[in-house]
Amino acid sequence: MPDIAPIRRIYPFTHSACDGYFKPSSRDFVVREIPLYEPSGSGEHCLLYVRKKGLSTFELLYLLSQILGCKVRDIGYAGLKDKAATTYQYISIHHSLLPRLESARATLEEKQVKILNITFHHNKLKIGHLKGNAFFMRLKKCSPTNAKKLESILQSLTQSGFPNYFGNQRFGNEGDNFQSGRELAHNAMEMKNKKINKFLISSYQSYLFNAWLSCRITLSQILHHFSPNEAMNALQSSSLPALQHLNTQCNPQMLKIWQAQKQ
Repeated sequence: MPDIAPIRRIYPFTHSACDGYFKPSSRDFVVREIPLYEPSGSGEHCLLYVRKKGLSTFELLYLLSQILGCKVRDIGYAGLKDKAATTYQYISIHHSLLPRLESARATLEEKQVKILNITFHHNKLKIGHLKGNAFFMRLKKCSPTNAKKLESILQSLTQSGFPNYFGNQRFGNEGDNFQSGRELAHNAMEMKNKKINKFLISSYQSYLFNAWLSCRITLSQILHHFSPNEAMNALQSSSLPALQHLNTQCNPQMLKIWQAQKQ
């Protein structure tokens, strides 16, 4: 299949750049997973609340599988967490592995993994079983002027939100994971490793989401800055095929109704 180009990310804000320095590290970047539900307190699985430093989630799963003597696929997790950070996330294991886990706490802590809490639950964690993530980021070399500007921007984001593109970590070091995911999704390639298979397809889904989001922001800008008739012309001349197609499916009156909407 021919390659598809990376998505150009478009943002709705026009403020000048805010200078600062940020480098992901276990001290300056902290991620906390927000669970989708509270553990039931009973069941055949154990939910582990884990703090890790300097390890990716896949590295954590491999380490646990080696220590517990189980397969990686037997360990449940809700989402991937950064490697260059201090991260808190939930992991699930079968209750029969709990004695081995308890005896391995010291070994895990030597590897920068600490088990903070253990609760019983009735099912294994699966991808997506989380409400979201909370982030702490420490910016350095940020002048007082830029700090005030950032505070103002954050207040604006609290009211209007922001376009939440999937980041580079989803697309790999070369930024082309989505190409392989596309081939897998369209049966143009096969891969035996199911976890990597799912991850690559997820990367392709992320690519499609970013494409939709970029298109959505462009449409919002067109509706915000132009009259309905001018917007029709802008859609027709857009470089985005989706907006060109939209031009054939709508009319100035429809665009006027969209422009009246709050969002």
